[in-house]
Amino acid sequence: MRPITARFKDSWKVDVTVTDGARDQWGDPIQPGGPVTIEDCLFSPTSSTEGQNLSQVPDDRAKLLAPPGHVIPTTATISVPGYGDYAVDGTPNRWPLGTSVQLTRKGRKHGTAA
Repeated sequence: MRPITARFKDSWKVDVTVTDGARDQWGDPIQPGGPVTIEDCLFSPTSSTEGQNLSQVPDDRAKLLAPPGHVIPTTATISVPGYGDYAVDGTPNRWPLGTSVQLTRKGRKHGTAA
C-alpha cells in the first residue's frame, strides 16, 4: 500500500526535522540519537487564534502528514522550513497510510522567525 503522501505532487511535500523534547526526572533534556529528518511530509497551517490571554500575537495550529514508519513523540518539536517550530499537540495518529500530527505554536508574531 502506498503512503498517503505518495499521492501528492513533490512540490507539495516538505522535509521536517523532529526533535524530541522529553525531559528526565531532573528536568534535563533527553535527546537519544539527535534530531531526525522526515522526508516527503505534507504540512498545512489550519488556524490562527488570539486566545483568551488578550495577547496581540496569535496561537497557530497546523496539521502534518508523515509517511508511515515514523514514530513522532508527543513531546517533540517539529521544525518546518519556511514556517518555524511547532509543538506536537495531542497524540500523533499512526495508521497504515502514514502518521497524522496536530501541531501548535503559541504566541509568535506573524512574519518573525521561530
